[in-house]
Parts: sequence; structure tokens; C-alpha cells
Amino acid sequence: MDSSALLETFPLHILIVDDDPTTLEVVSKRLITEGHQVTTRGSAIGTRGDIVALRPDLVLLDVSMPGLRGDDFTVLLGMHPATADVAVILHCADGKDVRRQTGALGVIRKTHDDAHFLRQFRRLAEKLFDGALPNAAATRKFSGTHRVAARMEVSPPLPQLTGTTKTR
Repeated sequence: MDSSALLETFPLHILIVDDDPTTLEVVSKRLITEGHQVTTRGSAIGTRGDIVALRPDLVLLDVSMPGLRGDDFTVLLGMHPATADVAVILHCADGKDVRRQTGALGVIRKTHDDAHFLRQFRRLAEKLFDGALPNAAATRKFSGTHRVAARMEVSPPLPQLTGTTKTR
């Protein structure tokens, strides 16, 4: 089974972090429609504890947030043993917003086009299944692939989710 089929068979638990409530709502609906479970946060500040507790398969993280930028937060996640293996996709208006190498799976540009967003998302999320990780993520001891693979081996496919969204 190829990685795109696996992504459809084994929906992900995705934590979306963005300071814009409209973006949280739109992106959540897009991913819930694809069958994923979504949890949301309005700020990166205080989110590390949620990541440890929830153990999402993937964090979709806005880059330009007040208080703590998403690219800086990604680096901080990689420095802490409890979150060093978390898979992160950065989400920004312009790829130039990302200030440095972070160890993220990649960057998705914000768009009003649902189909374009989902193509970008799938391309990066499929890396969880095929292990095609960037070197920076590999040096962070990334194991998101292993968590997803372990779930595939011991669990039947998740049921289609109706799409509850939690916002703090």
C-alpha cells in the first residue's frame, strides 16, 4: 500500500496551532473533511504540555504568531526529550517567513483554495508513512513515523470522524 493510501486508511490526530480563529476554523474543517481528528490551540505558548499529553501524530503550526513564533517553537520542541520526536508542518503566508532550519517536515503556504491546501498537506503528511524525513528531523530523533506505524500494526483503521474541534 502506498503512502497516500495509508494516509486515507489511517487518519491522523492533528494539533493545529494558529492565533487567527478564522484560520483555525477553516483549516480544521478541511482536515476533518479528510477524516482526520483535529485539536486546536490559539497560541504556541503553553502548547508543549498539550503535545506531551495528547501525543498528536502531527502538529500544524502557524509561523507568524505573537509571543512565540512557530519556527522558534519547533526548534524548542526538538530540544526537549518529551517532544523531540513530534512531527511538525509549518503553515505560513509566505515561505520566506520561516527564519531558519527547524526540523519540520516542511512548510505549507496559506491559501483560500481547499484543494491546493490539501495537496500540500498530503504531500508532507505522507512522509509519516514513507519515512522520507529531512536530515534536520532525523537528527531530532523523529519517531512520528514509528508512532503511526505502531498504530497501524495494532489498531484497526480509525472510524470516520464527525469532526469535533477544541479551542483553548
